[in-house]
Amino acid sequence: MPRFDKIAFVASETKEAADALGKLAKHYGNADFAEADAIVALGGDGLMLQTMHRHLNSRIPIYGMNRGSVGFLLNDYHEDNLRERLKACTGGQSRVQKSASRRCARVSPRWACRVHPRA
Repeated sequence: MPRFDKIAFVASETKEAADALGKLAKHYGNADFAEADAIVALGGDGLMLQTMHRHLNSRIPIYGMNRGSVGFLLNDYHEDNLRERLKACTGGQSRVQKSASRRCARVSPRWACRVHPRA
């Protein structure tokens, strides 16, 4: 089971997102996107969608936490137990499975957004 040791963070330009980035990076580190086991987007829906688009073909799970003005697609922000939440929402997979038939994003208030690129 993956441990999600390498987490990459991306944050919007809001003060709340910048503060969260500082705290989370201090606690969990901030991995390079190319080496990350997961990406955590700190901001609003716009940042989440940009992050999904930017990393669409990487098959890295993307987990969003609301630190913006609109966060319908995102989880509530909590600093604690991030690795456990990543494991729970990805079913323990460090890479998202490809789907030959469709491309979709799975989003709900309590789960990670998982992107399935076309094969």
